[in-house]
Amino acid sequence: MRKICLPFLLIALIIYLPVLSAQDRPYAFVAVGDTGCGCSGQKQVSQRLKEWHRSNPFSVVLMLGDNIYGSSFGTRGGSRSLFTERFDEHYFPLMNAGVKFYATLGNHDMETKRGADEVADKKRFNILVARATTPSTPRQKWMENHSFSLSRLTVWI
Repeated sequence: MRKICLPFLLIALIIYLPVLSAQDRPYAFVAVGDTGCGCSGQKQVSQRLKEWHRSNPFSVVLMLGDNIYGSSFGTRGGSRSLFTERFDEHYFPLMNAGVKFYATLGNHDMETKRGADEVADKKRFNILVARATTPSTPRQKWMENHSFSLSRLTVWI
């Protein structure tokens, strides 16, 4: 029964989706990660995002970490001095079109001031954080004592 129903369900969805009004359409967003290299790959992905946005509008991009990699000239990842090259040049056209970016921090973003530059920049990254309580679980304590130390930027739940 399932094998027979699934194709009909998919056909019904394909037929139904184009007639939905704008307010009934599913919420559209994009998720990207490891994007902040400032390289040709980032340029290609950002160009594709802009093309996709023109024909399939979305209002949010979720950045899954490693938003700003360090440079080969010694500037560490997450540094404010790299934001223009590694973010603005690629994503400002989308921001100007009303797309909002929400980011999480990756290990490369933490290289400069534990990610504080990105956290402070609400215009670009919109990272939502709260002041930490004391880590209480063994895993949180382990993370606090190792390279994942985020004590002033994380709420332990």
